[in-house]
Amino acid sequence: MVAQASNSVGRPTGAASSWPIRPARSGSRLLEVVRLDPDAEVRAVALEVLGGVATADAVRTLRDRWERADDDERSHIVKAWVLAAQHEPEARRQLLRVIEIDRGAAAVEAALALTEGKGPAEAPAEVAVAAALLERLIGEAPTRVRVAAIERAPLGWPDLSKAVVKARGDSDREVAAASAARLLEVPAERDKSLKLLREIATEIGPGGERATRALVAARDQAALPMLDKLARSVSPSDRATAAIAFARMGELDRAVRMLADRDAHVRWAGACAVMRSNSNEP
Repeated sequence: MVAQASNSVGRPTGAASSWPIRPARSGSRLLEVVRLDPDAEVRAVALEVLGGVATADAVRTLRDRWERADDDERSHIVKAWVLAAQHEPEARRQLLRVIEIDRGAAAVEAALALTEGKGPAEAPAEVAVAAALLERLIGEAPTRVRVAAIERAPLGWPDLSKAVVKARGDSDREVAAASAARLLEVPAERDKSLKLLREIATEIGPGGERATRALVAARDQAALPMLDKLARSVSPSDRATAAIAFARMGELDRAVRMLADRDAHVRWAGACAVMRSNSNEP
């Protein structure tokens, strides 16, 4: 029965709202997958699909699941509630509960959902509370949570924009790099952010890796020395990363040279990246 239920959710995440399915029956089967399937990825897909068909009872059942879920699964439960909130008021109540009791990645997801499409001028009190939580999580939380909040916080909220600017000077270099990368979107902050990203990109560690990715996305030439170093790495994974990044930056001569790599995975990754670049795909 579990295997059969798992097969019923083997569709892409995000398609829930367009599926021709019967909510009550499908919700019951999806809850069974969430409860019993041993594969975390299958459970995650089932949770998000469930959001499109969840009844009030299903939403409350997910609350029971929340109590024993880890951080990753809690984030997927919140995503299910975000979808369910479009048609089920109980789901919105659960999102409000999350921002009261949680301070992890799930709280970020809930707060982002509650603030989506709303500015500070017209926001009701509950949305202002969600924005205030995002501000706190940007400033003080585990690195993973801070980065998640920084990457997606609505910068149209002045307090959130200020929090991201402040985080750019943080001693945690991954947080600083994430903030600088986000602030590339703000013309007045772009030059200062690029300068910091170029500095952090020379460092070893998560901060340096994040800064290099941001420079690649910005097609900044300062990323090239780091990528050239990766291209000479003994690690095929590093060389594949360099090949993909060269193509994304439009450095096709460098990317094409990677197609002669001794490792098949590097050649394949480079070839795919070059083809995407030639077809103007992201």
